[in-house]
Amino acid sequence: KIIMEMGPKYVVIKKDSMTVEDGYNKILEWIKITYNTPKEVIKAELENEYIRIEGASDAITSKKMLGMSISFRGKYSITFEFKKNKVKMELTRLQVYSPPSQYSSGGWSDSYPNYASQTKKNGKPKKSMVYWNNGYVKSINELMISIQDYVNNPDKSIIKKDDW
Repeated sequence: KIIMEMGPKYVVIKKDSMTVEDGYNKILEWIKITYNTPKEVIKAELENEYIRIEGASDAITSKKMLGMSISFRGKYSITFEFKKNKVKMELTRLQVYSPPSQYSSGGWSDSYPNYASQTKKNGKPKKSMVYWNNGYVKSINELMISIQDYVNNPDKSIIKKDDW
């Protein structure tokens, strides 16, 4: 699980007998099958060393307001680094879009779950902030689980196989 609090965090995906090149190629494959325009998503790439992507979500998190759940668009940057038997996945930036209103001009702003903000002075939880923070963590964890599953499952490859 990626747990973020006021800054970037990372996870390391481990797989025995995975070369640096295998890890790099698995991440490239995952990007190519996950995103509609993988060439636009990949922002930086050093073969077998580093990949940086920028993705978007129509519902990166949500808030409960007036009994309704309202989703917020989000953008994220993730970097991947490669070592023998390991892929490091780091969330380097997370942004949320707030629509303009009578109270603000709206727009994109950097945002991370802030667990200190989800507790009232009396120690009781602020339900709306708990919901907001959990939305971020759920969205990023879904990406991480998808990547981890792809890296660890040899049957999930877009490389052609002879057994079809």
